[in-house]
Order: sequence, then C-alpha cells, then structure tokens
Amino acid sequence: MIAGRFVLRLRDRPIGTEDLQVDLSGGRLRFEAETGIAVGRSRLRQIVSAEYDARLRPGWCKVRTTIDSRSIECDINFEPTRVLVRGSGAGGPPLREILISSPPLLLVDNCFVTHALASLAAAAAGPAAAGPGSPMRFLAAPAGETLTISPGRQPVRFGGEAYPPPTVTLDLLPELQEHAWIESSWVERLAIPQAHLRADWIPGKSDHQAEARP
Repeated sequence: MIAGRFVLRLRDRPIGTEDLQVDLSGGRLRFEAETGIAVGRSRLRQIVSAEYDARLRPGWCKVRTTIDSRSIECDINFEPTRVLVRGSGAGGPPLREILISSPPLLLVDNCFVTHALASLAAAAAGPAAAGPGSPMRFLAAPAGETLTISPGRQPVRFGGEAYPPPTVTLDLLPELQEHAWIESSWVERLAIPQAHLRADWIPGKSDHQAEARP
C-alpha cells in the first residue's frame, strides 16, 4: 500500500492537499484520492477512485467534484478499443465515446495522483513508445486529446529555484508543460511552471481530512 499526501502550492503558497491511498493486489492497482483546494473565495472538493492493471493501463475511474455549490459527476471506462465517458453537471453530452488510437492515460483535472501515475506509465514505456529522439504519444482521457511526453533533459527553474532535470515532461498544451520527478518508484514532485503550481509528495499522511489553508 502507498499512503500519503500531495501538498499543493500556487506561487509558493499552500492552497490545498490531496490525500491518497493506493492498494496493490492481484496484479491490479486501485486508489482513492480526496482533494481539497481553496483559491480566493473558490472552493473545490473532489473524490476520485480508479483501477489500473499491472502495466498502469487504466480500467475505470469515478470522479465526484463539488466546486463551490456546483456538483459534477463523471464515470470513465476504458475498453480495448474505446473509452466511454459518462457525466453530469459539466455541461457536455451525457455520454461520449473516444476511440483509442494510442496508449491511453487517465488525466483528471485537479487529481494529481492521475498525473503521477501517467508519468510513471510513460517513464516505464520509455523509448519503446517512440522512435529515437521522438516524444512518446498517448491518448489523454477523459479529454480525448493526444498527449506527448518526453524524458526531461534540462533543469527546471521554478519559484526562484533551479531543480534538476525531471524524469518526464508532459505537454499538456503547446505552452503548458508539467514536469514529474520520480524517485524510488514514485513521483516526489509535480510542477507546472507556467501556472506557478507545484505538488509535493509527503508519505504517510493520508487521513482523508484534506484541508485547504492558504
């Protein structure tokens, strides 16, 4: 079991936490994460549970989110050739089908463990997922967009400090990169410099009492 907490910082100020428990059994990985974020007067509370196979291919995910007084639900199921996304409260269609054209990764907004596991999956795939010198290409779900991931090669400057090259870099958008540092088979830090956002892992603090204390 992995238990701990991601501490979330915006412009080097704490804005929330994500408490996490990961169970490994029977060749499957299952997690439950509870995220609490407070920025200004806005409050987010989110509970996400999901299951992966031994190679970190996602199987299913349930997302329950409250943003201020608005509730959003989303169920994601990964089949061999498609991803089915059922949701309510987000303003989109109640059911979407995404055809799988490249290895799928689960990337849920404001759920940092999904970004950590996506980074671990990409790092494990390594050069086998792309040609020499080429970025790895994945399908990001539930967005349904192609995501490129590259090995980190350059130090990252963030919050006035210089960090060593990350293990992998996720190109979330053309001008938005997320860096992941992996140590001892787990992600120790996630950072999005353009958004001034950082998530630092603290092991052993998973009490499901995520309090955002700016």
